[in-house]
Amino acid sequence: MPTRCIADGLREKDFFAGDEPYGKDDAFRGMWLADLRREANCFEGKGGAIMNVIIGADHGGFPLKAVIVKYLAQIGHYAQDVGTFSNEPVDYPDYVRAVVNAMIGGQGERGIILCGSGVGACVAANKFPGIRAAVCHDTFSAHQGVEDDDMNVLCLGARVVGPELAKEIARVFLIGHQKNQARYSYHAVTWECSGFVVFGHGCKKKISLEI
Repeated sequence: MPTRCIADGLREKDFFAGDEPYGKDDAFRGMWLADLRREANCFEGKGGAIMNVIIGADHGGFPLKAVIVKYLAQIGHYAQDVGTFSNEPVDYPDYVRAVVNAMIGGQGERGIILCGSGVGACVAANKFPGIRAAVCHDTFSAHQGVEDDDMNVLCLGARVVGPELAKEIARVFLIGHQKNQARYSYHAVTWECSGFVVFGHGCKKKISLEI
């Protein structure tokens, strides 16, 4: 069994004494803790730092999801599959919400969402505060998105990429780490939703959570 991140054993109060990027609201504490676990000193496996990965898909992404879940386990990650679990038609926003809710609840550090093209899942995921999702169908974008833009959700089009490329994209996404945060702070967008400050100090835009 791989060693868990050291932050897992620390108390929640240890992380909420000072200036908190996600505010003091319960809805964002899980996301804050997940980010801390990601930054903590984690066990290094074949796929990089061991992570809890939340993965979901609609019927279009279901076959490829099974391939990726199996692969993540092979390289040492913990993959929490939130569905769908068949080829029966479903609405992709339901599974986007399932992935995001698990991440906000602190169950996973990063997420992977699959649909036919990856685009619909990406649009829906980015409506949630604290989620930075991108469609990546090449390995450069997958790690560059993490390094430069702190991407935390990878969206894949199961009808666009094959299984071998999808596995490699997922692998480099999970081993990526954000570069010097101060240097790349200009990439961060300050959001406020329902009175919750998600990043930084203040508000640039308000967004709707309706999907």
